[in-house]
Amino acid sequence: MDYLTVCDKNDDRKECGTRTKDNYVFDTLPKKTFDMFNDICSNLNSRAYFKMDFDVMIDKEYMAKVIRHMVDNSEKRIYFGDPMTYEKDRAVAMNGKIYGMTRKLMSDYCKCGVKRPNTGLEDIWFGFQISDCVKKKFEGKVVYSLLNVDNSKLFHKNYTDKGVRLQLGRFVKRL
Repeated sequence: MDYLTVCDKNDDRKECGTRTKDNYVFDTLPKKTFDMFNDICSNLNSRAYFKMDFDVMIDKEYMAKVIRHMVDNSEKRIYFGDPMTYEKDRAVAMNGKIYGMTRKLMSDYCKCGVKRPNTGLEDIWFGFQISDCVKKKFEGKVVYSLLNVDNSKLFHKNYTDKGVRLQLGRFVKRL
């Protein structure tokens, strides 16, 4: 399985497969998401695309099944993640810890002419863009399937089991 780890411009970890043009802070994550996905739009050669935070742990067998399902159904519009619904706009955004989409849905986004955002919450911004792009294409109808993450297979920032307590993320204090 091929994957690409996208890091900020100043991140010198060897695990980074590519780096963004800029550095970002929490408030500018929509810009990072826009820049990252626009880079992907220039070369849509994968059958599924996922964004996952560095402070997420996920059951690899479960994730492999999700990836296989998305790849096998890449010509369908599937949006994967932990949905947060916004009734006002009837839009769905996936919680930013992890989300993904098939090539077909990513292609809709790429063809939509999305404008670079300012600040806000990247997961909500991206979810609204996906919804708006599909609505434009299908005359106001949202025609994609949601694939909900099994949160029992995913740990974000914290994991506790059998006397082990692991904390990840930007708010963990160094000893």
